[in-house]
Amino acid sequence: MADDWRGRGIVSVLLERVAARARSVGVDQFIAICLASSHAIIRLLSRLGPTTVGPSDAGIVELRIDLTSTRPDRSAAGPASGGLGD
Repeated sequence: MADDWRGRGIVSVLLERVAARARSVGVDQFIAICLASSHAIIRLLSRLGPTTVGPSDAGIVELRIDLTSTRPDRSAAGPASGGLGD
């Protein structure tokens, strides 16, 4: 049943609403930790704002998402270089 909702953008909408609420109360940055190989998650989170991906440590990366800008930086490179990519 839950798979029926896959690919409809529900997570994107929810994340954007959480980010909008966070901005409205003065939060200026999200920090997330995920697997370095989770490119889809990194791309999804990077839509919230300019994102810096820290170096991989044991396959884990830290993402710092700037919520002060409403326009994400989509020009970053791959995770190995500290940016975003596939």
